Amino acid sequence: MKKLEDFIQQNREAFDLESPSDGHLERFLERLDQQSVVKTIRPARRLILSIAATALILISLGAVGYEMFTHRFTGWFIMSAGQSGISAELEDAIQYYDLKTNEQIAHLSSLTSADRDLLQLSQPILDEIRNLDASTSEMKKQLQSDPGNEHIESAIVQNQQMKQSILSSVINRITEQQQSK
Repeated sequence: MKKLEDFIQQNREAFDLESPSDGHLERFLERLDQQSVVKTIRPARRLILSIAATALILISLGAVGYEMFTHRFTGWFIMSAGQSGISAELEDAIQYYDLKTNEQIAHLSSLTSADRDLLQLSQPILDEIRNLDASTSEMKKQLQSDPGNEHIESAIVQNQQMKQSILSSVINRITEQQQSK
């Protein structure tokens, strides 16, 4: 770099006196245009890659969140089952009945939302479901201190089935009443 600077300093007069050859300015502008096109393409490509990477991360996080929310994320689920003293089979049964119960509660809510009387009648039923859930939680705690106790496991499954049965019966009665009207 120093040699170039020295050369320019020694021949400064020649640089000032002579003008560039014909067409030099056009060639220079053409090269400048080509470089600016390349530079504008690169940021656009980076932007597209950034957007794609962000979308991929958001989709992945959404999928993991959905899996955890619906309790289907097996690694997390198995880990929680191992720590709680509850067998994987019992956890699967609880998950199944909870999913069905939530679906039935949503169905019951849709049936009773238009009728105030039905809505008021459904509240004690939902309270009973909450009581059964509290009872199930207590039994899960007992199962932690006595893992593998078949009586407790059976009682948990019976609670889950009872919730299912209560909700099915109520939904059937409401549906029959609405159809007879």
